[in-house]
Amino acid sequence: MPAGLIRLLLVEDSPVALALLQRIFRDVPDMEVVGIARNGQEALALMPTVKPTLICTDLHMPKMNGLELTQEVMARFPCPILVISASVQAEDTQTVFRILEAGALDIFPKPRTGLASEYEKAKTNLLAKVRVLSGVKVFTHRRPGGATAALPLPPQPAEPINPRLNTSAPRLLAIGASTGGPQALLAVLQPLPKTFPVPIVCVQHISSGFLKGLVDWLDSSCALRVTIAAPGDTPQPGVVYFPPEQHHLEISTSGQMVLSQGAPVAGHCPSVTVM
Repeated sequence: MPAGLIRLLLVEDSPVALALLQRIFRDVPDMEVVGIARNGQEALALMPTVKPTLICTDLHMPKMNGLELTQEVMARFPCPILVISASVQAEDTQTVFRILEAGALDIFPKPRTGLASEYEKAKTNLLAKVRVLSGVKVFTHRRPGGATAALPLPPQPAEPINPRLNTSAPRLLAIGASTGGPQALLAVLQPLPKTFPVPIVCVQHISSGFLKGLVDWLDSSCALRVTIAAPGDTPQPGVVYFPPEQHHLEISTSGQMVLSQGAPVAGHCPSVTVM
């Protein structure tokens, strides 16, 4: 087996969609489809033998859907997962973030028309996403409502965070995230109390149309208030700020947030590099 080969397990109950995906991955030198399953149960049975680098799974399937498969894989055979589905469009934010919370690294919307020509147009972006995700290290997740052989959670501070800052303490916490970021942001932000003593500014590289869903999901899951920044805002303690879509975010010397619609930096706008 060539070094660096990306081993793909495709999980898809539609023969047409499966054929189109196989066509995309066929003859790609650094990728090989090592297994095909029609539902989550078949995929789980294949995991010990095919040992994929990455799972590409549909969402709606009989017997075991993509969300259930993600939960089982992350509890038993931790592996990067990309959900490719018609139900992960920009308007499907609740579904998308349930999938990401379960442990999937990313989503890729199927072309709405289902036509071969539309899949061909999406080929370059899909292959790029597969290459990025295949290099991400993942860890075991707990199943909802049940124990697993999950890695222990990070140790919690022995003492509560002191809300009083001294002059040497930080005045702002900045977080930058890309692939796998939503799950990491939840893990970092969820334990923090609403009395957290400094503002938090986050930049997440995310597909267009999904920012509001991310902000709403984090806001409903955390004690901190999570919001989208407005020009000229002064960051407040206990609040998490994200820049609007297609805006870079910087902090001025006077401590206010500056938003700009500049060109992408390192392929992203907003960009972690700019922040």
